[in-house]
Amino acid sequence: SFILGAWALNFLKVLLVVTISILLREMVMKIISSKKGCSSEYGLWGVKRYWFYDEDKLKRGIPFAAIIAIFLSLVSNGVIFFTAIGKNLFCLDNKRKKNKVFKCMSQYDACLAIASGILTTALLAVLFNFLDKISWVDFSLMVSINIWLTIWALLPIPSLNAGKLFMDS
Repeated sequence: SFILGAWALNFLKVLLVVTISILLREMVMKIISSKKGCSSEYGLWGVKRYWFYDEDKLKRGIPFAAIIAIFLSLVSNGVIFFTAIGKNLFCLDNKRKKNKVFKCMSQYDACLAIASGILTTALLAVLFNFLDKISWVDFSLMVSINIWLTIWALLPIPSLNAGKLFMDS
């Protein structure tokens, strides 16, 4: 049976773990991109046009990935976490644009930043699995969420990070 208090507590736990994991991943990606002289901006993956022509653009994009995430978590009763809701945009810092010909970082450097983010979530899954084995605290939720973050981050959808990683490298 459905218990609202248990559902709310579970929702808050998952939200906290996902937030911490994504913030750590984005922090690592920002550090790597800043070492390459660039900045990394995180944005939601969405749909901005409904057909192929320029006049078929939407005024405001639809957060398609957030809709998929909510739908999958409701249909699977919280078993599947769709976490591929964000994408990164890499651009050179304003201070360093003066001497550069291109205003975006090279594909190789972008792939390094993206791969470091994916490796961060994989290492977090390994770390939480190790902590789950040696401690009395249950880290299984953190392990499964970081595994889902890693799996969904490896989907080669062109507008997402792994699409850039697989297509540009």
